[in-house]
Amino acid sequence: MLTKQMRELERQAQVVNQNTEHMIKLSDLMCYDDLYYIGDIIDVDGNGWVDEKMAQQILDQLNIDWMS
Repeated sequence: MLTKQMRELERQAQVVNQNTEHMIKLSDLMCYDDLYYIGDIIDVDGNGWVDEKMAQQILDQLNIDWMS
């Protein structure tokens, strides 16, 4: 691989790493009885507590939107 291409790949990797540092993770949320509190992030039917699957789906979408 050419040196120029290698430097470009390293630069792109740094950008990706910087962006993923700011992503919200499931472990960042309050958890109680297998429910996660996302009320500070988004309102879902007036109840901020959701199960793990729903919390992960919400975080995935928010992180995708944030990176766009």
